[in-house]
Amino acid sequence: MFGLLTAPIRVVESVTRAARETASSAVSDFGNRASETASAVDVRGQLSVLQHIIQSGMLDPNGPLDRMLQRGGLLERLAHEDGVLERIIEHDGPLDRLLEREGLLSKMTERDTLERLIALTDTLDRLGPALDRIGPALDALNTRIATLQELVAPGGAVGDFVARFPLRRRKSSGSASSPEAGPEEA
Repeated sequence: MFGLLTAPIRVVESVTRAARETASSAVSDFGNRASETASAVDVRGQLSVLQHIIQSGMLDPNGPLDRMLQRGGLLERLAHEDGVLERIIEHDGPLDRLLEREGLLSKMTERDTLERLIALTDTLDRLGPALDRIGPALDALNTRIATLQELVAPGGAVGDFVARFPLRRRKSSGSASSPEAGPEEA
């Protein structure tokens, strides 16, 4: 009889012990995983952005955000009955003109226009490498022009060489035919 009473008590004890161990294991696993998750999620970037916003004065009383939200501020002027947003979405406004049948968007999406834009981008793609090749050639040409200018300039090698030649002066035709010049020179 004693065995009949103690068996259920032992079963209850073992079930309780197993439940405690399972709960304890679950709590410790949760604690371990929570620390791993917390270390895997790095919020320093977001915190630095928030700190930068706070330091910038954007959230200060009478700061930019406060002025934008106050009565008569930028948001109210934009959303006002005659505000910018109202003018953009009004009938025959800029948005309607963009979206109408002969508007800018329809002209841009026409097949002919798209083909021209594609041809233009292809041409620009070919032009880029050609311009890249022209650059060094122009640099070399500029270097040679500068070298040539240095050679021809007075004080340069060619300039000094030309300066060594005696200059021949031609007699002017007027001085040879004048009677006064003849006896004095002889």
